Amino acid sequence: MTYDEQKLAVIEQFSRLFNKSIEFIRSEFIEILHTDWTEEEYERGGYESFCTPGTLILEGDALKKPIDRLLFAGTETAAHYKGYIDGAIEAGYRAADEVASMLCIDRISVQ
Repeated sequence: MTYDEQKLAVIEQFSRLFNKSIEFIRSEFIEILHTDWTEEEYERGGYESFCTPGTLILEGDALKKPIDRLLFAGTETAAHYKGYIDGAIEAGYRAADEVASMLCIDRISVQ
């Protein structure tokens, strides 16, 4: 999709979501910002953006395997929702449980 096509798609989606005309939605926008994270000098997308399809499914378990007492957590190590904040949260809980297990502490409960 070109940048203009993306802008139109966003406006059309808001039009459907808010049940307003495209013209109304367009008039309410001050600016639409677009960032291609893979082109940002210091960002370069995320780890998820560089993996070919299926890589994390096939190799993901290797990413979360501890090395001695060094544990890994991050969205790429999640069992579900890899590449999303939900996956990062899940991986954080898993790593916390692994730390608790190493320290012989009962399962950590978050309130």
